[in-house]
Amino acid sequence: MNATSSNFYQYFILGLFLESSFTVPTSNDSFSVDNRTSEPLLGKKERETIPRLLEHEVTPRLVITDSFDWSGTGKGKHVDFGPDETLPLDIGRQLGRGATGDVHETKIRNVAVAVKQRHLFRTIPDSAPFKREMSNLERLSGHDHIVKIVGSFTHNRIIGLLIWPVAICDLRTFLDDLDKWPPVVQFDMVSISKEGLVDFIGSERVRRFESLHVLVPTSIDGKIEYDLENGVYSRIDQAFGCLSGALAYVHGQKIKHKDLKPQNILMTADNIYITDFGTSTDFGASVASETENGIRGTPKYFAPEVAAYLPSGRSADVFSLGCIFLEMVYVICPIPLQELERRLPDRDHSYHANLGRVSEWIDHLWGQDTHVDPGDLLFWVKRMLQHNPRERPRTSVVFKMLRDEQVTSSSSYRYHDGVEREIYHEYVLCGACCQDLVILE
Repeated sequence: MNATSSNFYQYFILGLFLESSFTVPTSNDSFSVDNRTSEPLLGKKERETIPRLLEHEVTPRLVITDSFDWSGTGKGKHVDFGPDETLPLDIGRQLGRGATGDVHETKIRNVAVAVKQRHLFRTIPDSAPFKREMSNLERLSGHDHIVKIVGSFTHNRIIGLLIWPVAICDLRTFLDDLDKWPPVVQFDMVSISKEGLVDFIGSERVRRFESLHVLVPTSIDGKIEYDLENGVYSRIDQAFGCLSGALAYVHGQKIKHKDLKPQNILMTADNIYITDFGTSTDFGASVASETENGIRGTPKYFAPEVAAYLPSGRSADVFSLGCIFLEMVYVICPIPLQELERRLPDRDHSYHANLGRVSEWIDHLWGQDTHVDPGDLLFWVKRMLQHNPRERPRTSVVFKMLRDEQVTSSSSYRYHDGVEREIYHEYVLCGACCQDLVILE
């Protein structure tokens, strides 16, 4: 995601170096829903100088060969263990729940991965979602913003998937963390000490932001402080293009995700990933993409046609992504997400049931004097949230437009000398990792 991340990628080719061992940064060893974090990366000694603060590990780029023997049994990526065999995994803490099973942490060759397991009560029907997710992830492994499948297994009526990476948090948590920042942090300060930030938002959130490397150290009057602008908001801004590009790739492989939501978008120190393809559908064998296999996703982010039990196509994913984008826009403006939730009636918090209100909110945002001018971004969000599926743009079109867009922020900041200065920032809506992405249709 960062402008320099592609230059720092390390390639670990599992299967070619089976006899070697390596260690990935332990700061990335927490995952999505559990929302725990590692110890602070920026301690007292590290904060003594700016150069030291700017040094940080990046998430390794994982390449997994077809011959990778994760279990050491010589059976390849998928292993059917017998009832008397021991599963060669140290199952760690629970990380959360996916659409098709519980998720725990484990390690393969010192690389933290998520193990997703499901008990099979009826072998064939129960294993179908896992097999579908396994197949689809294998096909999608070529994209940098989609999780990778490391291996799979069956053991005593349990089927499991090994998925990389283990993230620091999901997008839902990140947006909620930012939503907790009081206005004094969002508007009136360009920087703040770590101690001051802890007082505002709590040590757990500060540790999470440190692990995500979104708190940029600056020097104000010789004192090391955190830049609250560049790291945090640029991370969200770049996600618009990277996520739309990733979804365009998914659709280009003739796969529908069908459960896009902030909880299914994972964040590491320098990247963002779409995960949980347990409800995804391969429509390659169909005449068109409008199919239905009975698995529907999360009601709040349903497209209208999905909520109405009508056949749905790739445009249903576009609608769900538009809902996520709207929440991201609220956070970068910033307007409290509670304002968005407050406008949803108690009887139905879904976006599809309140499209009239949603359109009004977008129009209202256009006329607001906000910290960030979302520009044409709101135009595309509004198009993505059209009731008629045929009026929504393809994800490839959204990506191409966002890649060339930028948003501008302007605010009056009061420095330590007591002088207010108008500060302007321009943010691109796509990470450097996807700037050169070409989609042929």
